[in-house]
Amino acid sequence: APSLEEQLSYDPERSWTYELGGRYEMLDRKLSLAYAFFYTNVRNIQIIRLLDKGAAGRVVTNAGKSDSKGFELSLKYMPLSGLSCFADYGFADARFRNYQVEGKNEKGKPVTIDYAGNHIPFAPRHTLSLGVSYVYDFAHRPLIDRLVTNMQYSGVGKIYWTESNRTTPQGGDEGVELYQPFYGLVNGSVAAEKGALSLEFWVKNLFNTDY
Repeated sequence: APSLEEQLSYDPERSWTYELGGRYEMLDRKLSLAYAFFYTNVRNIQIIRLLDKGAAGRVVTNAGKSDSKGFELSLKYMPLSGLSCFADYGFADARFRNYQVEGKNEKGKPVTIDYAGNHIPFAPRHTLSLGVSYVYDFAHRPLIDRLVTNMQYSGVGKIYWTESNRTTPQGGDEGVELYQPFYGLVNGSVAAEKGALSLEFWVKNLFNTDY
């Protein structure tokens, strides 16, 4: 059996990333648009592995070769002085290219499990952020310099939990898909600033979303 050190240790991952993007400014720099397309090739990718479907904890381990490709879009608009609105969206298709492990079938016999083509666990396919912020300058008032308010919607998903992407280690047609669907949280904050000091009130998951 492998020692505890062998079970807890893992190798560094190495990657090559290729990215092509651009940025545009319009309406007298009030509106800006940025985009990027990317492709990442990873060797010895480090992943989080659930032990016994999470009942026995989780460990970090290496998982062969993988790649990730997708794009990111970012939009920012400043209609008034101190007021800014933004929207960001990202898509990433991250999959194993070469990853095999030794396991056991339902009868307890040793088998080689091939996860090539499966989605990498804990790597969301979609990310979305929408927000608005407003900064009010009190023009050197004695008690407060500025008031900063923020409201943001942050979404993420689809997230697979296991290398097989299913409820059984073998994957394929066995079991059912095991993943967290897309969900979004609303966060907000109000901060009063004076010099280097800041008093902030904030709320997270304003609508008590379950995920």
